[in-house]
Amino acid sequence: MSTKTRGSPSLKSLKKQCSESTFKDHEQVYLVSSPDTQSTLASAILCRAILKSGGTFHVSFDAPIISLDRVSEFRTKHESASIIFVGIDTIGKKKIRKGKSYPLFVGGVSESDQVKSLTLGTKNTVPAAAYVFAEEQLTSSDYELQISAGAILLHSGAAKQSPKANKEIVEQAKEKKLVEESHRLGLPYAIHICGNTGLILEKMVRNGADAFELDYKTDTRLAFNVLHDKAVFIGNVDPSGVLAMGTPALVREKTESLLKIFSKTNRFILNAGCAIPANTPEENIREMIITAKEYKR
Repeated sequence: MSTKTRGSPSLKSLKKQCSESTFKDHEQVYLVSSPDTQSTLASAILCRAILKSGGTFHVSFDAPIISLDRVSEFRTKHESASIIFVGIDTIGKKKIRKGKSYPLFVGGVSESDQVKSLTLGTKNTVPAAAYVFAEEQLTSSDYELQISAGAILLHSGAAKQSPKANKEIVEQAKEKKLVEESHRLGLPYAIHICGNTGLILEKMVRNGADAFELDYKTDTRLAFNVLHDKAVFIGNVDPSGVLAMGTPALVREKTESLLKIFSKTNRFILNAGCAIPANTPEENIREMIITAKEYKR
């Protein structure tokens, strides 16, 4: 595959790379995924598309960075399958075994020119590359597009320097009118975005979503002013600094402050401002819930 456009690939360049790929056999696929969120979701896109195309798959998770010896181990162990590495960087410059076929690398960084020639997209376009591959060589739908757009937003949030392909995927998702489709099916539609979304709140509301789960970095008073009569606000107690590392007293203070801001609207669901860490003390979770139950407008 051509490496000329890997700096900031567009969807057009990703499709061109797909057309040049020698990876064509999808009947039995072994996926090796990095455990990070965007790679996991990219793997989900590929798994769905493989099934729709009549193939079978097996998924395993490995370290985000592996040696080319490890790549060859997979090739030897799974001789009868086609192999896709998702979001995994490789070190070393050894030649890798072809086996049934050379593996495909979706995203990732490598020192090896051989691996670079087998790589679709870049480390920053893993979900976009997975969706393009599913669309061009497998069978995909709007749901795979939605997963890709969600993975991109989870990974990069409102970052301005996001690669062109990522921006195009998100725009495509908007154009497909996924919000309207959810409403047609009688389902509510909620969006979660990491990072400070203050600069794009007005634009976000215009997509018609019913609820927005926003990061603790987003100014809650600004969020109230924009959302209170248009959509439900979900959040946004700091999950790390307050819930995981704070005291019950701090949890109560921050929860009451949030409840006070949204006390004049019913469009509010109390939650953390992102995923709650696994080491969060139980008493802090209980304190947030008790504070909400005891709060009086």
